[in-house]
Amino acid sequence: MAIKIEKIKELSIIKLKPIIEDSRNQGFLFVQRLVDNWIDQKNCFDQKGEVLLIAKDADRFIGLCGLNIDPFVKHLGEQDLS
Repeated sequence: MAIKIEKIKELSIIKLKPIIEDSRNQGFLFVQRLVDNWIDQKNCFDQKGEVLLIAKDADRFIGLCGLNIDPFVKHLGEQDLS
């Protein structure tokens, strides 16, 4: 299994459906919240120092992670993860 982690700028909701359903079935709502906030443009991980990552096994999405800058930690806002 060759897992790749990639920075992405767009979400493929269709490819994320298994991850969303899996997390929901296990009682975790954070993946659905991330996708909902992306769709509503409340959080698109597009600010300086923010990043959205996807873990893939071939073309199958197996993980998702969004990192935001903590607004209460000023020195981290100077870093650029883009």
